[in-house]
Amino acid sequence: MVILMKIWQRCAAGFRRLSLKSVIVLGIAIGILAPALVVGPLLAMDNYRQVVDLRVNGMLAQYATMLQQSMVAPVWQVDAKGAQVFIDAVMLNPDVVAVQIDDAVLGKFAAAETPERRTGKILREERPILHEGAQIGRVKIEISTALVEQQLQHNLQKVGIALLLQLGTSFLLLFFLFERRLMRPLRQLRLDTQRLANNELVQPVTVMYPDEMGELAVGLDRMREKLGMHIEQIHQFNTSLEQRVHERTQALHLANEELQSARDTLKNEQEDIQRTDRLAAIGALVAGFAPELN
Repeated sequence: MVILMKIWQRCAAGFRRLSLKSVIVLGIAIGILAPALVVGPLLAMDNYRQVVDLRVNGMLAQYATMLQQSMVAPVWQVDAKGAQVFIDAVMLNPDVVAVQIDDAVLGKFAAAETPERRTGKILREERPILHEGAQIGRVKIEISTALVEQQLQHNLQKVGIALLLQLGTSFLLLFFLFERRLMRPLRQLRLDTQRLANNELVQPVTVMYPDEMGELAVGLDRMREKLGMHIEQIHQFNTSLEQRVHERTQALHLANEELQSARDTLKNEQEDIQRTDRLAAIGALVAGFAPELN
């Protein structure tokens, strides 16, 4: 039990590592082969039983009934040659191995056998030979199923070859459709998504077929268009923002220049005032000393 669990775990782990393509191909192969492998032998056995029952058992009962009815006169009249004519006619069938007519008094009355036909399964049938209600002899007949089995085996081989061709054709057709309608669009979608991931939004997404994969590609292309629009809007906003920053920077620079000019003007005016004050002070001082000098 532990070994089976380990084998199952390894198989499950290996199955999980398979790609999507491998899993689907494996599922298709199992879905095609499993019914053929399970139902095929059952149908073959059923066909074998029907053929054996129809050709061998039915023929055995028919020959036994015919000999039972046709042997009444030869056995009653002790006509071995007449009985042998009937037996030889039955022996013309290659499935018949042996026929024996027994007299109730004399024992073995007439018989024929082909030993080389004694192959395969041997079916036997015995019937009493009745005359006016009394048993005067007995019919024994043996039939081989070898030829029927050979013919059935040959037919099964042809059916098997035809079935293999049919399964192979079905598998190839399904694989072709699977590769063309599923794997190719998937690979193309993977390339398109990689291109979108690299911010290459100019080329549209390829829509290969108008099916479910095509609808997925159309949805991806719509997303590409919207993503391109959003990126363009962001680009325009960034450009506008850079322009406004540049304008504000220029305005600030101009304001700084005007402020610096005003500061320089104020400083010059302050210096002029200070120079005027000093001159006025000097003038007042000179005016104070003038009378004394006189």
